Amino acid sequence: MDRLPNEIKHRIAYWVDKLDTEWGSPELLKLALVDRTFNGICSRPIWQRQILESSPNLKDLGVYLETTPRRTRRFRLRLPGTTNIMALPQVSQLVNLTEIWLAPSWHQISFTEDFLVRLIRDMVHLEYFGCYGIDAKRIVAKVVRTRPLLTVGASFGQEMASLPSLVHLELGSTSCFDWNWSKIPWKGALSNIKLVDCWRASPGALHQFCMLFESSLTSLDLNNVPAIGDDEEELDRDFPEEASNQYQFRLPCLEFLSIRQLPVTFCELFRESHAIERLQIYKKKYMTPTDFDFFFEGRSWMNLRTLSIVSGVWDRKPEFISLADRGLRKGIQVELDEELDLETKTDYDSSDSEDSSSDEDI
Repeated sequence: MDRLPNEIKHRIAYWVDKLDTEWGSPELLKLALVDRTFNGICSRPIWQRQILESSPNLKDLGVYLETTPRRTRRFRLRLPGTTNIMALPQVSQLVNLTEIWLAPSWHQISFTEDFLVRLIRDMVHLEYFGCYGIDAKRIVAKVVRTRPLLTVGASFGQEMASLPSLVHLELGSTSCFDWNWSKIPWKGALSNIKLVDCWRASPGALHQFCMLFESSLTSLDLNNVPAIGDDEEELDRDFPEEASNQYQFRLPCLEFLSIRQLPVTFCELFRESHAIERLQIYKKKYMTPTDFDFFFEGRSWMNLRTLSIVSGVWDRKPEFISLADRGLRKGIQVELDEELDLETKTDYDSSDSEDSSSDEDI
């Protein structure tokens, strides 16, 4: 096999890798032992690097990176070291990217601010950025070829704020999202914000951040954000009165609002955002039909057209169905949806099973 042309070796490697990926065949290991050339040809990271290096004008990229080496019982001919370190130079040179979405391969692993800053610092055309799992770790001042990085103590938030084209921001399990994000002058005008499990985002921090984009924000999706306490039963039933009085979201362009793991009374903070047409609420254990009364009273929600109430198990369903009749009288379509499929981008794969793990594609 050592005398075979490289083109033939590439074809053999392709089909053997397909066997290994789809049917768990151990033949890839045997092939690598026959001829060392196959170590390079069969290596998935090498394929990925070659693709990235030959695609400088790529605009849309979804990346599923590992942040630490993972031991696997099945031989996959991975290069040693972490995937993110290997991919960083190739991904960061894609300066024409307009969209990028990142998630770690394991739910207990997070990206550092330093890594993300180095990844996107030259992507000035980014319009969409999504990432799950970011640690609040500061970086050290460095000098970059194209422009200075950030000053000592600067954060990933400052780098995001410097992107002039950014309109869509999606963050999950991000401990670096806090008050400081609302103190930064943002060049981009965000129109879509989605936040999931950002435990350092207090009601005040969230309010101040959203108000930075009062003239552009049209969609806001909140899952367990803001962090408002630990007493689940109490928070299911009511929202802190001091927060309700102090933090009114006056967002004249906001058309869609979704809340999850929050009391329905949280929506009262948006009663002065009169452009809201669609509202989505994930029903919590202690919610009752009367909790939704304020949507049908007064003129605060005069432009509301759709109220979606999502729940996995409908208790006292007839009582909630009565909401549909009330909605019709107010010109509001009340949708009672069952929570069927939540395996979306927001819930990245949390499986820690090494046997079921596979090499993710770029």
